[in-house]
Amino acid sequence: MLSTMHHDKSIVEDHPKKKPEIITFYNSTKGGVDGMDQKVRYYTSKRQSRRWPFVLWTNMMDVAALNSYVVFSTQHPGYFPNRTDKRRLFLRELAEELVKPQMIMRLPIPNLPKSVQDALKRCGVSKPTEEEVRAQEPKRRRCGFCPYDLHRKSTLTCSKCGKNVFKQRSKLVCNSCFS
Repeated sequence: MLSTMHHDKSIVEDHPKKKPEIITFYNSTKGGVDGMDQKVRYYTSKRQSRRWPFVLWTNMMDVAALNSYVVFSTQHPGYFPNRTDKRRLFLRELAEELVKPQMIMRLPIPNLPKSVQDALKRCGVSKPTEEEVRAQEPKRRRCGFCPYDLHRKSTLTCSKCGKNVFKQRSKLVCNSCFS
């Protein structure tokens, strides 16, 4: 046995099997890891796989979810006070919050399957109204660098100065910001 805490071979005399102190100390303190493993097993994301990185990833996600629940429940003791499935509710909310940005990115796709649209509605994500879509669209404005008589308009903007730039006059930034 190796330990950084026990340096001698002392034996616990009052134990019926006369075990070494290092063994009795280990047995008295090993409950934390076993308790964590038990709690992770109740609600797990693990799947059978031969790919060890995937197995490692799902285990890390399970432990991180359990740790986040412990921290959250410590900070919010009134979270569903009369429920016995608080952790399940927490994991569901956590999953929804992690997935919501991806759901919002998928909203503009024109022909989403009905099942995806229903899932979006269940999570409280709905398609934006016509006014919201128009407000997000870039405005077509006159190019800030072309001669006025050409009347060139563009939706492209310079990433540095914000002026509208006709596509022939730009790469990633407008010509004046580039030089």
